[in-house]
Amino acid sequence: MLAEDYTLVTRMLIKLDDAQLGCLTADRARAIAGTADSPLITAEAARNLAVLARKAGWHSQAMPSPCPRPTGQSCAGADPLHVATA
Repeated sequence: MLAEDYTLVTRMLIKLDDAQLGCLTADRARAIAGTADSPLITAEAARNLAVLARKAGWHSQAMPSPCPRPTGQSCAGADPLHVATA
């Protein structure tokens, strides 16, 4: 839940063009999401960091994937909450 809150605050800071606070909250969201069970929150936190890096002009930091590709049962299609739809 805390990672979701940090992610929401990061989105708002991105819209307000506050890169410094946005990077702080995005980093905290990513750190907390790394211990959570939800790969979606982890991916959203990583995406927010990439958006902030791009907006700050740090294009080389925005390009690589900031988090490892998730693996395991939840990504194998067994859980309908994690299945992507076309």
